[in-house]
Amino acid sequence: MAVSSSSTGAGPVNPLSPPHDWAALLPNVVQATGGFWFWQVSPTGDYLTDTETGTALAERALQVQAATRFPHLLAWILADMLDAERSGIEIGFLSVIARRCYLSEAIKGLAA
Repeated sequence: MAVSSSSTGAGPVNPLSPPHDWAALLPNVVQATGGFWFWQVSPTGDYLTDTETGTALAERALQVQAATRFPHLLAWILADMLDAERSGIEIGFLSVIARRCYLSEAIKGLAA
């Protein structure tokens, strides 16, 4: 399923800066005419397998976001995900993000 990466649903995002080949860096990204789709996944129908896939995709996305120092990457993925059908892949992905946010806040609380 191809989903839009723009808030208007008009088409794929055309990230201008920095110029990265997002499709080569992330398996859930595909290049389209004029930009990229940031959430292109195919659930297997097996919830456990799909959550493991989502977990791996999230870990990879966070690694790529840190390596490229481009904070908008996660936002583009989540924007496309909003239009996708829900499966274990999305649950696994979002669970990793939620855990990272929780741990970040917990560490801040310990330092206070």
